[in-house]
Amino acid sequence: MTGAATQTMELDASSFWRLAYEEHGPDLLAFLRSRAPRRDDAEELLQETFVRAMRATSGLRDPAKVRSYLFTTACNLVRNQLRRDRVTPLVTEPCSEETRGAESADARVRMRQLLERLTTVVEALPEGQRRAFELGVIERVPYRQIAHQTGWSVAKVKVSVYRARRRVVDALAELLPSGSEETA
Repeated sequence: MTGAATQTMELDASSFWRLAYEEHGPDLLAFLRSRAPRRDDAEELLQETFVRAMRATSGLRDPAKVRSYLFTTACNLVRNQLRRDRVTPLVTEPCSEETRGAESADARVRMRQLLERLTTVVEALPEGQRRAFELGVIERVPYRQIAHQTGWSVAKVKVSVYRARRRVVDALAELLPSGSEETA
């Protein structure tokens, strides 16, 4: 932020957040619009981002870190919304007649176990790998955009995504079908 924003932060929190919104709000809204299906969803996420930032104001004494904090918060809110949107239909959709057999029930149980394990594994990843995996694999954000957003090099993004993928695949291996069972 500018030097004026620094002085404002010391004098008046309300003015500080107004300046922060004016300075970072348009970029955050553009970021959220690129990920939210509807404009009103993006606007709600923008509002929630600033509400959370204002509540955490004691940790935001350095104006240079406000932008990063806002984007990280916005990214986490989008990720949580995507997670809710993706998981809910799998749990609440009624089964069609075709999927009511015993094999289909086993497949649904395996899928539920796989999703639960995936969630646990992703949440247990080191912070940088988790963030890279969620952005690069789950949300399919281009590596250059991840690098710009996080301040990492593209090489670091690639390595973090690769390492996260390896950990996820290794952790899920026992739940994934394999061709070795037929030959054994």
